[in-house]
Amino acid sequence: MSLIKKISVEPIALLYMFAIFGEFTCLQDMIFIKSCLSYLGSNNCTINKSIESQDLIQIEAISSQQLLYYNTLLAMTSILSSFIAGSYGDSYGRVIPLLLPPMLSFVVQIILIINTYFNTLVLIMICGVLSGLSGGSPSLLANCFGFISDITHTNNRTIRLIILEANLFCGAFVVSERHASHINERQLNDKNIFKMFVDVIKTVFRRRQSNNRKIIILLIITFIAVSYATEVLQSLLFLYVHNRPLVWDTTLYAYYSGLKFGVTGLALCLLPLVQYYCCNNISDTTVAIIGIFSRTLGLILIGLSTNIYVMFSTIILLVFSEYPLPAIRSLLSKLIESDEKGKVFAFLTLFHNICTLSGAILFPIIFKYQIQNNAYSGLCFQVIAFIQVLAIIIFIYIRYELKTAVIQSNEESNESDETNDINTLNNSDNET
Repeated sequence: MSLIKKISVEPIALLYMFAIFGEFTCLQDMIFIKSCLSYLGSNNCTINKSIESQDLIQIEAISSQQLLYYNTLLAMTSILSSFIAGSYGDSYGRVIPLLLPPMLSFVVQIILIINTYFNTLVLIMICGVLSGLSGGSPSLLANCFGFISDITHTNNRTIRLIILEANLFCGAFVVSERHASHINERQLNDKNIFKMFVDVIKTVFRRRQSNNRKIIILLIITFIAVSYATEVLQSLLFLYVHNRPLVWDTTLYAYYSGLKFGVTGLALCLLPLVQYYCCNNISDTTVAIIGIFSRTLGLILIGLSTNIYVMFSTIILLVFSEYPLPAIRSLLSKLIESDEKGKVFAFLTLFHNICTLSGAILFPIIFKYQIQNNAYSGLCFQVIAFIQVLAIIIFIYIRYELKTAVIQSNEESNESDETNDINTLNNSDNET
């Protein structure tokens, strides 16, 4: 019963991500098949995969271009909506921001089902706009994390955020294989929307005690670096494994994705147990560094993969790759006030969407250029791996700053205690 009482928004995240990951995988395959049929001019997508044939390269280039259009529409429309959702959640409650993404996702998936009969690019682009207007998974997750932060103590917040993050990957794995809102009391208008934007910016950059503002900004920078690592896998991996030298089909890609999500999700589930039974003093910064290092190694090996065995072995290196995000969110929630969590998480969502937008444009363009010129197609993975190394260096500095702040705080506390003791002795002498 005690476990059931602790369940809050976790089932929402699990079921929503179950739907979203399935939706995006099917959408990528739909675009690839449409590009294939259009290029070959037939009702049968049978690709000549020999080295001499240019069919695969041309179909990859067309698919990359159309995914670029979809991801651009998705990211552009989600920037505004996710910003509003985070600030709205702090001001009016988190129920509406939690309900909107699943409702619009249902509409999107109905449209995609209809599109299986028509297979037109227009309907796919409409789905991108609708998904973006809902705020999508970043908006829903920002409010889920805000909700968890609202109801948990700082001592067990990291564990709860990790459990929530694990639900995301459990939902992805399966597919591949207490706030109320009083919406009538206050209305959204242009002034309120503008005020939400201003409040979010002020909250992130306002002066704080010690070096907290600097640490918050550095954490946001590392979040951006980690988000690009997520985006390069999301927007490019499908095309990368379909290209030479791997030349996978969608079924093999689904097996790989399902296994990767399952392993990383299991690692997230095991982390709270490890913290509780073995390493209860492990810090958030240590967890983040381990996770970013895991991402770095995995991205490097993905970019160097030449056969199925090497590619599947990258899952071993990526096993801890999802540790950074809950650690970053947990650290941020401990550095800000209780009524600022939604705004700061909305700011993270903004940069996540900016990373999605820029990555969705940049990565396919680079990939298309590389394959059309018979150049090294894993360049994007190696560049993002280098960025992860920079993120590790930043986190080592954050760890140093936090330890220094704790030492200074303890010294000030000891000085205060000594002063109180001296005052007590002086009062005692005067009385004597």
